Amino acid sequence: MRIKRLTLIGIAFLILSLIMQIGLFVSSRIGAPKDSPVVVMYGFDEQLFPYTSFGNAVRSSGFDYVILNKNLSKSLAIEEEISLPKGYRSREIVYLVQGEDATSALKLFDSDEDTLGFILLNPVFENNFSMEGMGVDYPTHDVAIFAGNEATNSDARAMYERLSSEDTLYGVKYETGGVFSSECFSNPQDNRFISISSLNYSTGNSMVTSPVFQIELANYLASNYGDGSNIGSAGIVWWYAIYVFSTLLFLSGMILVVAQILPLRFRTKSDINNKLRVASVITIGVVALLLVVGVILLMYIHKLADMRFVAVAITPVILILCMALLRFVYVFKHREVKADDKNPSWYTWMISGSLVIVPFMIFIDTFGIENFKVGGITLLVIILAVAIDFVSVLILASADNITRLLGEGGCSYFGRISFVGFTAVPSLVALIVGAFNHIENGVFIGLFGLISVIVPYIFSMAIKKRTLTTLQVATVHSLLYLIILFLVA
Repeated sequence: MRIKRLTLIGIAFLILSLIMQIGLFVSSRIGAPKDSPVVVMYGFDEQLFPYTSFGNAVRSSGFDYVILNKNLSKSLAIEEEISLPKGYRSREIVYLVQGEDATSALKLFDSDEDTLGFILLNPVFENNFSMEGMGVDYPTHDVAIFAGNEATNSDARAMYERLSSEDTLYGVKYETGGVFSSECFSNPQDNRFISISSLNYSTGNSMVTSPVFQIELANYLASNYGDGSNIGSAGIVWWYAIYVFSTLLFLSGMILVVAQILPLRFRTKSDINNKLRVASVITIGVVALLLVVGVILLMYIHKLADMRFVAVAITPVILILCMALLRFVYVFKHREVKADDKNPSWYTWMISGSLVIVPFMIFIDTFGIENFKVGGITLLVIILAVAIDFVSVLILASADNITRLLGEGGCSYFGRISFVGFTAVPSLVALIVGAFNHIENGVFIGLFGLISVIVPYIFSMAIKKRTLTTLQVATVHSLLYLIILFLVA
């Protein structure tokens, strides 16, 4: 069979995108020597933290960084001694702290000989008593405050005015940042600084994900603590430029490859399997309805909130398993029905690899490989779900191949769009319930559930249209499903 030129161009785009994404990942891990100063972070949510892009921002300024989970207010109250992990001891430190831990960090670490300074993100100014004795001379180290726009910065302004003895209402200000400008103040002693962004950063967690803040942070670190040899913001601009370009390349390549599956013809050509088809629709419909009820209960039971993301993302595989069980006997009876592939194996395997590895690298460069670390019962659930998905898709792809070779047309998951629709219903319900009832992360739970339905199906369908090798189809489907499950977990 003649390989279409547009598909080859799409594969070339995917490979080029992969090379760029790998380069971005590697560049974010280098740039700071082992004895370099370290940014120690407290108060940040590690889930979906942008490890790769933030690491590039910090290391381009000559710093390393580490996130520590510690309640500094509690540590201060019980006078607990806090030590750094082994690899970060005896190194100069800039403390990057957000929210309620800000004041405690100033009190806990100002006297440490390794402290270079403090950076506070959207700090919470509880009361004057909590900052008793603080001013221009204490803390003795530099303090920089970064905050969101006028709607979220009142505490930041109050803390800066207390530490600097300067007025942010009538004081001299200047702007930085160009289009996304920040309003800045610094005191005459040049040891207190505040930057109030024009963007609405409600928390420090939202700030660290922003390229605008990462550039501002890199400039501050490089100009205040660097030796002049660091590239600072220039490295971040290039990193994001390549990231955007490589992502667009991936999308373009994906469209060129996946578009070849259109138009999809799902209607069967005969009624040989009509009874089985009707039984399948009824069975899958009932199971989908039960899953919808379960999802609604899950969304309203607060004690099960931690399970929502994974539970909703697993509903598609339950329905796919039911489809596979309904078709298992049919596949077994017709196991001798086979045909040779018209496309060379290297061609389809190259497409399969590209459609799995490139999204994986994009996820890593967006969220960081650290977000794929899952343990305990959740890991076991994910492994079981992916194993079931692989075997089930293998059966369904075989069933679809057999019915087409026998002249019966496609069947089930890969042959009728209604079956794919059933797998999306629980996630769609989760999205609607979460949106209308303002359930925490409800919309994202539903969206990730829909992604776990759509992405594996579309990409595996692109492979199935090009090969009769069901192993490739199942591999692509299950690996993409695995990536998504690790992400939501």
